[in-house]
Amino acid sequence: LATGDPATPWRTWVAHHHLAAGRVLLLGPGDPALVADLLARGAAAVDVCPLDGSSAAPEGAVARRWQELPPGGYQLAFTGGLLHGLPAAALEALVAALAPRGVLAAEDWVATPASIRAARALAARFRGSGGWRGRLAEALLRTRRAAWLWRWRRRLLRSRAAVARLRRLEVLVDRPYGGGLVDDLVQRFRFDEADERQATLLELLTYVEQKLLQEGLLAPTHLALLLRKP
Repeated sequence: LATGDPATPWRTWVAHHHLAAGRVLLLGPGDPALVADLLARGAAAVDVCPLDGSSAAPEGAVARRWQELPPGGYQLAFTGGLLHGLPAAALEALVAALAPRGVLAAEDWVATPASIRAARALAARFRGSGGWRGRLAEALLRTRRAAWLWRWRRRLLRSRAAVARLRRLEVLVDRPYGGGLVDDLVQRFRFDEADERQATLLELLTYVEQKLLQEGLLAPTHLALLLRKP
């Protein structure tokens, strides 16, 4: 949802504007649909880099360990939301694997305790109000337990350190987004974007979240970065 348009996923937008006929790297196990889309758009090859050392890869892709990434081998790389889990050496290997003028699309969690409290306070206002507003509020409040907050604080510290290292590259896009509403609900309820009613609801929720961010009632919880290697 980094683009602000549910119909245009961040990775699709990046691929449309920055994919050249070269090799692409996907950090993590790789999304079969994204692999197929990249190959259809003209990528010469797609490699995936599972952080668990697995050799499994979606059809059309090849799995590589981060220790084996070829220096300067990729024109485009995606990290998903995995920056916080990368060892410093893996992050350096990822940057080294970019070709000159290669582009890295990175996303991760940047929520602070204040942004989490803002989302919780907003949900609390609608608790018990009945209807879909009350049900959404209850769902959001259930996901924000003390243990959850502690886990995300630790993740935030790691993410900030990784983002600081990456900003040594040329920054093309630096876009905070999300207010802790849509992302939580999508993960909790497993929205099916092929379902017309669910897609409409997702679009409505995204619009509401953007308005709340503009009004200062929510604070961004995620960051989308697009960086280019000199």
